[in-house]
Amino acid sequence: MTALANEQERRVRLAHRLAEDQRAILGSHALAAACYGSVAHGRADAHSDLELLILTDDDVPPVDIHVVQDDVQVECDVLSVARLLNAARRVTPEWGFEADCYRCHLVLWDPHHHFNAVRSASLQIPPVCFAEALEQSWWSHRELAEKVRATCEASDPPGIHHAAWQYLLSAAARIALYEQRPYESLRALWADVTRRGYGTREMVVALTSGPLDAVLGTLALPRVPGERLSIPPSRFVDRDRERTGDGLPVKSGILAPAPTRSVSLKPRSLALSAGRWFRPASTTGKTG
Repeated sequence: MTALANEQERRVRLAHRLAEDQRAILGSHALAAACYGSVAHGRADAHSDLELLILTDDDVPPVDIHVVQDDVQVECDVLSVARLLNAARRVTPEWGFEADCYRCHLVLWDPHHHFNAVRSASLQIPPVCFAEALEQSWWSHRELAEKVRATCEASDPPGIHHAAWQYLLSAAARIALYEQRPYESLRALWADVTRRGYGTREMVVALTSGPLDAVLGTLALPRVPGERLSIPPSRFVDRDRERTGDGLPVKSGILAPAPTRSVSLKPRSLALSAGRWFRPASTTGKTG
């Protein structure tokens, strides 16, 4: 067995053990368990953490467990089937960094096929939802471009790096929305982004290989087809009005994106000690 295969197998064994621990704690409320992330893709190595999903009925409040077990960092999310299904159906501007956990699972036990339902929900999102998320993010993306331009003109190397990587991360998020295809992991993000193209490779090369004065010349490149470079006239509204005719909020004379709520898989922490699992006296529910 290769070292990589050994690390993968070690995490799978640990996942089974920890999932059974939670099953014993939750009893009949526990409905399913699976790994996501690098373990689900079969690519875990010595630096990979272990990411677990424990699905429950609606009687169990959502919690997030962080623990180091057998020298492996473990993130275990306990949440109801209904909440995970709701999360899988949503598209936010950050969808590309989050959605892989709805689509790729190494199932540990799931007698009622809940993870199949979650994957199906994520794959059946209407295209209009992705278009709306692109619309929500275009203005913040344009602002980041101006920050890159400002730091380049100020010859500020730390500022150039900070602003340009933020801009590239925003571009990566928009590429995923345009393609309706999430990224597998943040560790492999830049290799994935540059393979997809859209001008990202040129800016990544400028930032990693230099010279930094080449960054400004690549600024206009990372863009999905149809990317707006100017403000659409329809977005200007009366500054004296608090709301537009359709009831959407207005900020600084420009129509602000409609507020969205996203479901994070990591909103709560549990105290852990000596490898034991402790549950807090009370927790609040996740957005659902």
